Amino acid sequence: MHKALVRFFVVSGLVVVLGFALSAMAGAHTSRATPEITGVAPDPVTPSTTAQPVTVSGSHFLERLSLTVTGPDGNAAEYREPAIRDLKDTSFVASVVFPVQGAYQFVVTNADGGISSPYRTTAKPQSTAPSIVAVLPDRLTASPNPQSLTVQGQRFVPGMTVSVTDPAGGVQDIPAGNITNVRPTSMEITVTLQAAGDYSIVATLPSGTPSNSFGFRVGPR
Repeated sequence: MHKALVRFFVVSGLVVVLGFALSAMAGAHTSRATPEITGVAPDPVTPSTTAQPVTVSGSHFLERLSLTVTGPDGNAAEYREPAIRDLKDTSFVASVVFPVQGAYQFVVTNADGGISSPYRTTAKPQSTAPSIVAVLPDRLTASPNPQSLTVQGQRFVPGMTVSVTDPAGGVQDIPAGNITNVRPTSMEITVTLQAAGDYSIVATLPSGTPSNSFGFRVGPR
């Protein structure tokens, strides 16, 4: 009877230990982090045969993860440390090569085996054209006298030309001497706005690449 009781406790103990082990294994399995990619910046990226840093945002990124990038031609490249840096749970920076333009697919694989869903981004040449986003001051009044305007935008360079179209359709090319303080995001022009109504302005690079046509209004005297 004593031996039977001992055998019962031994078997019971093994069952309990096995139960704990299975429970721990199940817990480890269910706690596996599934990474998720929610964004890549910049987006789009610029095609280049040189590696460029991109920031991958998301969640559940773990140490020793790998990033697989598949290009438009179907070729895949895998990136690990040290190409991956600044790793946090919600982001990391990877130095990635985008040799051709087209659609690229990002997949993160954690060291514990968790794999993200594919995230797609595009590589395409960035625009070199200037862009006009504002003309200041906001409230302009028609006058026979020259007025100084500030033009705001992007990719402005010295030597560019500026033309202003009046409400009647007449085009006024601004003399080079009346285009001053040219910076990448702003410049000043001196122009005569004799008639009230809707005007438009276009800036053109020395290479001949024009900006968008930006409209602004001039009020009556």
